[in-house]
Amino acid sequence: MRPGKPSSVKTLWLPEVLLFASAPIFFFLASVLLLAYDSSFYQAVQRHIGIEVSPQIRALDAQLAQFLWKGTLIPGMEVFQEKEILHLYDIYGLLRSFLFAAIASGVVFLASAAAIGLFHSRPARTFKRTLVFTLAFYLFAGVTIYFFFDWFFLHFHLWTFANDYWILGENYLLYRLFPPEFFQACLLPFFSLIVFLTLLFFLAGLAFSKKPSSKISAS
Repeated sequence: MRPGKPSSVKTLWLPEVLLFASAPIFFFLASVLLLAYDSSFYQAVQRHIGIEVSPQIRALDAQLAQFLWKGTLIPGMEVFQEKEILHLYDIYGLLRSFLFAAIASGVVFLASAAAIGLFHSRPARTFKRTLVFTLAFYLFAGVTIYFFFDWFFLHFHLWTFANDYWILGENYLLYRLFPPEFFQACLLPFFSLIVFLTLLFFLAGLAFSKKPSSKISAS
């Protein structure tokens, strides 16, 4: 180690790696969960793709959002067929795993950011690099999914679900409420939310790291 060089720079490689790895995961999962549990978002996208959102559909959307959070059937969901209910239980399980993964990645992200903000000699540079990397990753992912949506939509279901309950047609109410074009229309608001959350957290981190009291002096 060179004379006069702060030793903290040498010992903070682990928080930097964890910050780089956890940031894209955390903001992706957080955005999925925020939208998946929001029935008003369902309705906005349904209107966008031409579905007439009647009072009955608004009630069904609210029941579905509540079911995906609690995992218990809500009165009024009897209109769905058995196959649809089974698929909804699969989605509930998937979102539960997303929730636990979001909590874990969020703890890692916040702990790493705090360690860098408090002890790193140049935290702002690390935050900026991570921000650029995260936004570039989302841009690449968003453009790729947009142009190859059909392939991603099909293989996501094939890789995620171990059954064929997700294979629904127009004779199923769940399909009519959430056709494939619904999910394609979700891409722009979904990635917009990710970018907003990412900028919000990292700008807060940059503001915090610039405070003289937020770091321990290297001297």
